[in-house]
Amino acid sequence: MQINPNLTPAENVLALINAANTSQVFNLSQISLGMPNETGSQPPGHNTTVTVSAIEGSGYTGTVDVNYQRIRLDQAVAAPSNTVVIPDAATSTLDTVNAVADHFGLVVGEFALNTAQSTRPSDGVTLEVAASLTPNSSSYLYAGPDVSITLKWNALPPVSLNAVVTQKNLPGFDAVS
Repeated sequence: MQINPNLTPAENVLALINAANTSQVFNLSQISLGMPNETGSQPPGHNTTVTVSAIEGSGYTGTVDVNYQRIRLDQAVAAPSNTVVIPDAATSTLDTVNAVADHFGLVVGEFALNTAQSTRPSDGVTLEVAASLTPNSSSYLYAGPDVSITLKWNALPPVSLNAVVTQKNLPGFDAVS
């Protein structure tokens, strides 16, 4: 099953549980997920264990451990280019993180962006900076090593004063009284 970037991380894990256990479809008002734990490769084909707990009043009791395969971040970031061109409209670090997530199809909040420059340079020139992505330690979706990427801001085109100064006949100053 592929990660659905439109779902929360917990909803993605819930989708795995529901796909494998078709006799009962759960929702997050019935069960909660514990922190993901790295298991190496045991059982084979799995690298993560999460404890699923029944929520009081849901009609279920107890806990159960489920095993699944988190995708390695270096496999998730298998785009044709590891250079992310940041949109001109991006003005904040969150905009930059969203651009990285969109470029690679990642879920925001499941990885950290490590870079010295995360917003457009103030002088508006073209700039490329090295960055890396690290899966968060509490990530339900990603595991594995950091991934090196490049962030690129293209130079902003100059704006013609004629286009922005629309009122050219000014009222002038009044005489001092």
